[in-house]
Amino acid sequence: MVVIDELAGGSKVPATVSVDLTWRGGGGRRHVTASSPAFDGRVFRTGRARGTFAASEDGFSFASLAARPVRSMFAELGTERNGLFVGALASCARCAGW
Repeated sequence: MVVIDELAGGSKVPATVSVDLTWRGGGGRRHVTASSPAFDGRVFRTGRARGTFAASEDGFSFASLAARPVRSMFAELGTERNGLFVGALASCARCAGW
């Protein structure tokens, strides 16, 4: 990944960024739908995400504590279809139970 430093006149700085996330959902699923924009989905009633992250470039680095992963304040996990693909739910036999 190349990080562009806009404050230094747009010079390019080679950098490395690492992110490790774990998502979990529970509590059954709820159905959500909307007509404008077209949307249909099923999401878990409760969601959690935890993760670690790190970044470095020449002369500077930072990282979260691996022993204490960052916890989410909000997470949503589920499946969705939107736009053109919402109509396909009605005509797709394999998707009937979705």
